[in-house]
Amino acid sequence: MGIGFTVFGLLILAFGLFVCYAKKAQLKDAETVSATITGFLEKKQRSKYVVETLFCPVAEYEKNGRKISAEHHEYFRSISLRHSKGDTVLIYVHPQMPKKFYFVDEGTGPDLKGVAISAVGAAFMILGIIALAIS
Repeated sequence: MGIGFTVFGLLILAFGLFVCYAKKAQLKDAETVSATITGFLEKKQRSKYVVETLFCPVAEYEKNGRKISAEHHEYFRSISLRHSKGDTVLIYVHPQMPKKFYFVDEGTGPDLKGVAISAVGAAFMILGIIALAIS
């Protein structure tokens, strides 16, 4: 049991670190551009007995004389209070993924979901090591 927890924890930890690395890699070569929030995509998500609506900001920016519409990299539980339709904002756009963006005011630190996943993995590893030490 201890070895299973340790291996599972190591895999989860590695996945969390990968999520953090992926964000860092996307932002490394990203360009900062001015964009206008043009609206919000909506999708319904069902979990057990609750159906919730998630929102994804859509922004439009200009590159080489072309207007490009891009979606935020993730959906939110509510429409962002920081940004409204028609707002002009600064966004990060990676040249190879021009239809996805990050808000500049999100910061360039590690991905919080990646950090949380890594912490769970580390906790499983510690439980596995403790179980191995006890047996």
